[in-house]
Amino acid sequence: MSESPLPDLGLALDATVEPQAVLDFARRHDLIAVRTVQAAGRVPFQQHWCTADRQTAVAYVDDRFFQVHYLHVRGPSALALIRDARASLKKTTDLEDLARMANEATSQIETMVAVILAGFVARQHDGRIEALFRRGLALEDENARRDTLLAMSYAGWVELRELFRECETREPVPELRQLALRLRASLEEKRWKHG
Repeated sequence: MSESPLPDLGLALDATVEPQAVLDFARRHDLIAVRTVQAAGRVPFQQHWCTADRQTAVAYVDDRFFQVHYLHVRGPSALALIRDARASLKKTTDLEDLARMANEATSQIETMVAVILAGFVARQHDGRIEALFRRGLALEDENARRDTLLAMSYAGWVELRELFRECETREPVPELRQLALRLRASLEEKRWKHG
């Protein structure tokens, strides 16, 4: 019998949520600072903590490239921490919000906002989000398809392997076919080979 995977959750934060509010959240939960990564080039600012029992990891990421900041929480306490973050930080977007946004999207811009947020929030496979990624890849705009591939790589689920492969053969733009190949190869090497 295999172990069930640890909860791996994401929560996008509204632009109005100040970094200090996230630090206050970390203090309230007695999170232990593990490391800080300063923003440099395409590398986003990151603050990493863990719970006192060292079983749950919490990361705050401020990604200026995609203009989004979010929490990523993995471990046994993830659900409780995400629930509290949602309640205390107020303006947030979780998986259910994304599914609703995707269903209500009527324009390319609305679709792409949901796609990009999904890359950060949907940390584990969800059929609704996979369908959203497919919608993003079907858009006529080349930049939208590129951003969808990047969002898929952020989500990084092994279940996306076939969707990357489809892009490698069906995408009309050679550069995007190559991007799909590179992103899949990177995920194969860095994430999927161990799980």
